[in-house]
Amino acid sequence: MGSLAPIAAQAALEGGFLDKGRELLGKVDEGTIKNPDVFFNMGVNFLNANLPEEAIVYFGKAVALDATYVDGYYRRALAYLQLGKKDESRLDLQKVIEL
Repeated sequence: MGSLAPIAAQAALEGGFLDKGRELLGKVDEGTIKNPDVFFNMGVNFLNANLPEEAIVYFGKAVALDATYVDGYYRRALAYLQLGKKDESRLDLQKVIEL
């Protein structure tokens, strides 16, 4: 599936097919992803599905790829808040302010 795997995974997640989306994500060679938007969009899909733990993972991958990716920090802060993790959320929000 190669470079189409992230697109297919995102489409599955957006369509509410979480298990299929996860399966397709397992086929993604994350080392080939150079644009943090790919990871960010996955995080948004998981957050929209009320799966903040999984969203945090993908927002983390987005900011690991680009340490100045403000949207990734902001959305991860929101996901942390959903989990009641105020300290982690505060750190990400401070990063948003810095950037």
